[in-house]
Parts: sequence; structure tokens; C-alpha cells
Amino acid sequence: IVLISFYSCENQIKETNKLKLPLPINEPQTNWQRVKINNVGSIDLPPEMEIKGAELTAMTKKLNAIQSKMYDIEISESELIFQPKGVNNKDNESLSKYARVMYESVVGNPGDYQKLTEGIIVTPSELQELNNVLRLQFTEEFKKTPIHIIEWYPIQIVEVNGMSALLISYKRQLNDKPYVHVEAYKFFDDDKVHSLTLSYRISEKKLWEDNLNLILKSFRITKFN
Repeated sequence: IVLISFYSCENQIKETNKLKLPLPINEPQTNWQRVKINNVGSIDLPPEMEIKGAELTAMTKKLNAIQSKMYDIEISESELIFQPKGVNNKDNESLSKYARVMYESVVGNPGDYQKLTEGIIVTPSELQELNNVLRLQFTEEFKKTPIHIIEWYPIQIVEVNGMSALLISYKRQLNDKPYVHVEAYKFFDDDKVHSLTLSYRISEKKLWEDNLNLILKSFRITKFN
């Protein structure tokens, strides 16, 4: 899905005073681990979740076995996924739950987007036009999959830890499975789009919502243009 071309083509982003970034961050919560994303920043991993990927399973086990010290995990991938702890090992109880935190970075050309240190300013009519474009794009893309949108929420420009972001949120369903709530945050920085998507099964809201909010509050982009 091409999410941002509307901005760059129509010049809908206006430059504002530069923001002072990144905002300070405290040490991770007790038993949480800080995941450092090379050349991007960091995000915190709660003990109820793990990093998707067999190559990281051994590392996660080692870190979980040592509780007396604080360790960081460092990755170089442009894509990172948190999932319920135990899914890597195909634990049945873990597989019965659903929550995901997905980070992805896409690199374009210099000047494609406004810089992260500039705020996002759009008029109500521009925001409504963008909302219509994105809703149509998502609907058309999902028609090619077993996923369909149950409810679409108007897009917003929000502030996340001092960083301006475009928030796309909706309720979706895969086949006849339970509904899932999705929040996708888009951070723009010159030639990059940083995407952070948080989702959880609505029936499990009490299980995941607090941790996902803390994960979002922990996210920092520390390398920017």
C-alpha cells in the first residue's frame, strides 16, 4: 500500500519550527528489555512478549534466564515484530492469543517527505481528503486477502514522544476469526518512513492494552535527518 505519495505529490506538509528530538527516556520497566534498532533508535520489549524469529530464540532464552542484570538486544533488520512469548516455540497457549507490535523502515529518495524534526500541519479538508484516499487504498488491498475491514476510524495527526505521526486505525477481521484492533503510526523523515503498528485481539484488550501503551511510550527515533 502506498501511503505517503499523497503528501509528497500534493505538497500537503508545511514546515514548522524544528522540534527538539529525541525526548529523554527512562530506564526500561522492570524485567523489560530495550531493543536497539541500528541507525534508527530503540523500543522496549515486555516480558510477556518475544521477538519473532528462530534466530533470536536462543538469545531471548539467555536474556530471560538472567534477571539480575539489564541487557539490551541490538538488531540491524529494517523489520521487527513482537509477539506473545512462546509463539516461537509453538506453545499452544501462546498461539491461542493474538497481539503484535511491528516496526518497519522504508527508504525512498532524499526530500520525499518532511523531516522528523518538523511538525505536520494539515488543514481539516486536506486531512479528510487523505483519509478518503487511504481508506480506499486499504479496502482495495484487503480485497486481495482473507482480511476485511469491519470499522475504519478517521485518521489523525498525533504526537508520540515528541514526534509527529500520522495515525491510521481500524478494526479488522481475518476470515471468521475474532476482531482485531489496529493502530499504525507513520513517522516521516526526509527519505524514510518509519512505521510502528500495534494490534491486538479486541477480546483480549485487558491482557494487552497496558503493555502496548508502554511499548508505544518507549519508542524513540534517535537517528534522524
